[in-house]
Amino acid sequence: MSRVEQNRRIDYIEFPTTNIEETKRFYSEVFEWEFTDFGPDYTSFTDGRMGGGFSVAPEVPAGGRPIDRALFHEPSGDRSPGP
Repeated sequence: MSRVEQNRRIDYIEFPTTNIEETKRFYSEVFEWEFTDFGPDYTSFTDGRMGGGFSVAPEVPAGGRPIDRALFHEPSGDRSPGP
């Protein structure tokens, strides 16, 4: 993928979860994501193109906050918050 094609694409995204281990099991089985743990409350993933992470939240309300943070690829190479 060229740099122009990568501009404004999601580069890193974070989601809340109430159970890190169940989340890792699901996404590794369904999408073959690989995980790296950073303590008991955060794990990061990569799918070969995009990276992200899951952080423990006390609860994740149905229909509630599905994304904690999304960073987009910028032409300068910096990551920036989404629009």
